[in-house]
Amino acid sequence: MPIYFFDLINGSGLLRDDEGLELDDPEQAREAAIRSARDVAGNDIREGKGASLQSLIAIRDALGVEIGRVTFADALKITA
Repeated sequence: MPIYFFDLINGSGLLRDDEGLELDDPEQAREAAIRSARDVAGNDIREGKGASLQSLIAIRDALGVEIGRVTFADALKITA
């Protein structure tokens, strides 16, 4: 089963994922990135930090090649 890595890129820089997850395919990796972005944003909001919609999760394959990105704006629905 392929392994995918999920790096957080935000205003503070890069937080590299060194563990990764074994998933069936790139679509499952994208779904995992969306969940991760929502988790990070939720934690930031609970801590009163706010969440930047420009922050993103970069998805890498086992070779370290970036295969996709999910911005927080892609993962969150904000309404007035």
